[in-house]
Amino acid sequence: MPRQLGWLAVYKVCWDTGGCAEAHLLAAFDDAIFDGVDLLSISLGSPPPLATYVEDAVAFGSFHAVAKGISVICSAGNSGPFPQTVINTAPWVVTVAASTIDRAFPTIITLGNNQTIVGQALFTGKNVDTFHPIVYGEYSVADNSYEGSARSCDSGSLNATLARGKFPAKGVTLSLDIPSIQVDFAIETYPLTYMEASRNPVVKFSFTETVIGQQISPEIAFFSSRGPSSFSPTVLKPDIAAPGVNILASWSPAASPAIIDNEILPMDFKIESGTTMSCPHLSGIVALLKATHPTWSPAAIKSALITNLLISDNFLFNFSEPKN
Repeated sequence: MPRQLGWLAVYKVCWDTGGCAEAHLLAAFDDAIFDGVDLLSISLGSPPPLATYVEDAVAFGSFHAVAKGISVICSAGNSGPFPQTVINTAPWVVTVAASTIDRAFPTIITLGNNQTIVGQALFTGKNVDTFHPIVYGEYSVADNSYEGSARSCDSGSLNATLARGKFPAKGVTLSLDIPSIQVDFAIETYPLTYMEASRNPVVKFSFTETVIGQQISPEIAFFSSRGPSSFSPTVLKPDIAAPGVNILASWSPAASPAIIDNEILPMDFKIESGTTMSCPHLSGIVALLKATHPTWSPAAIKSALITNLLISDNFLFNFSEPKN
């Protein structure tokens, strides 16, 4: 049997300077309907307070798409864990939350006193078999910077003389654009305590490994927006969850995620988290359903998804039962 190929249509609606204009969104819906697509995957939306359905470009445009038999899958937003933060709550779309995966990426950090710490990273460079000096960013502030930026090891915030050739220790809760190892909050003070007690603190770290099946999953990601709809609380959203944490995503080399020493480091793939990642997972499942059942309506596909979803994690704990 010859292999059947799917067609991918991409409609650009967001821009670096002007955001995502409603006119562009509605034009994209019109183009998609005209092109005869089978489904639309939309990983964007406006945060609460939510507009009415007739004032929301995604809700308005998706209504016309669904009326033409096109399934519309939307991201739920990343404003969790607070209630009524979910976006894209129109009843006719499939709203997708983000869940965790059963993969961990442990990286062992070894301090000069032979104490080991397990962090999370995606280090694929050379194995650091020898110890190297370590410096705390806040103690190495550049003359034209301040402690807050240096604590996060922001570009240009560190004193080049003090930090050159050393591994910086940092405390930060934001998106990282430099090679980093993340550790749990409970053990983040271990390196700092060691550095305070040592005259010449050193550190080394190992290759990142991939471990499967040891952590409970899927669980709803902390950041994933919660329901119900703030516009209409009787509308229960999100509809379903899909993998959205630490997802290996394709990445445009033109949009480099990192610039080190004024050198752009192009990448074809990048680890990303968010409902922007979970939405296309569900879209792929919808595409398979549509290919298998081409006569099914968007409502039938949505019903099949919601009534046949998994309600237990990889340790067979039922989500519908309260945890201790």
